[in-house]
Amino acid sequence: MPITPILSHGGRMIRSKRVIPLLMILVLFGGCARQNPLHILKSGTHTWNKWREKNPKLRPDLSGADLRGARLAGANLRGALLKGADLRDANLDSATLVLADLRRADLRGSTLSGATFRAADLRWADFDSANLSGVIFRKAKIWGIRLLGADLRRADLEDGEFQETYLAGANMDSADLVGSDLRNAHLSSTGGARFRGARLQGVLFDGNNLSGADFRGADLGNEDTGVTHGDAIDGARFWKTTVMNADFTGARMVKTDLREADLMNANFDSADMHRAVLQRANLGHNGLSGTRLDSIDLTGASLDKAFYDYAKKQRNDLRHTTIAEAGENKK
Repeated sequence: MPITPILSHGGRMIRSKRVIPLLMILVLFGGCARQNPLHILKSGTHTWNKWREKNPKLRPDLSGADLRGARLAGANLRGALLKGADLRDANLDSATLVLADLRRADLRGSTLSGATFRAADLRWADFDSANLSGVIFRKAKIWGIRLLGADLRRADLEDGEFQETYLAGANMDSADLVGSDLRNAHLSSTGGARFRGARLQGVLFDGNNLSGADFRGADLGNEDTGVTHGDAIDGARFWKTTVMNADFTGARMVKTDLREADLMNANFDSADMHRAVLQRANLGHNGLSGTRLDSIDLTGASLDKAFYDYAKKQRNDLRHTTIAEAGENKK
């Protein structure tokens, strides 16, 4: 009768016919345990993306990871946990960060051109001086993030809620901010905020200091898609906003709401301000060359003589306006 060899495992005797399956299980689970996401990521984007393809349901935990200067262009970081990670000066161009958790992550000076942050959690992350040109932030949680001096040209920031967001010195030229709420954003800077050529319909700027801001060629005007009443987009709103010395040259400002705004020295050359609301606004020393000002609401506004005469030529109702003395600012 053949004798079945036995082996010892943990003090127990195991017949050899059970050893091979047991070893296979130990190797399988041991291999999984040894797959450290950080080590795989540092092996390179190609290796990382292949691993993600094989493990599509995993949410890699990279919380607190040190990834300073990492080259991760094109990396698939969808759903990754990067809370508190150090990504300073990292290259994440065209990376996928959809649904990623980047709360309190440090991305100062990083390059993220063309990256996708759709529905990501970016609360209190630091993007100061980062290159975010062409990024997609749509539906991302962006409360409290820092974007001081960041490059946001051509970025998709539509419907963004910028509560306590720091945007001083950020370049938002040609960015899409349609429907965004910037009422509690920190925008003031020495050089002025930059929105040249940006889409700004329905943006709320209420109460901000936008002195010296660049709105040249921006679209701030009401837009009706012509489909249904609910599809109409309001003009940008600047209630009680300081917009002194701002440049609106060539801007589209149809139905823009500027009530009680301080617009001293603002340049409106070639701007289309048809049906704009300027109730109780403060206006004077404004550039008005080629400006369209018909059908505007100037109820209670304070105007200098030049603005009054220009508005009168375009047949506006000026019965309830006040002509201020030259250089006078009622605010």
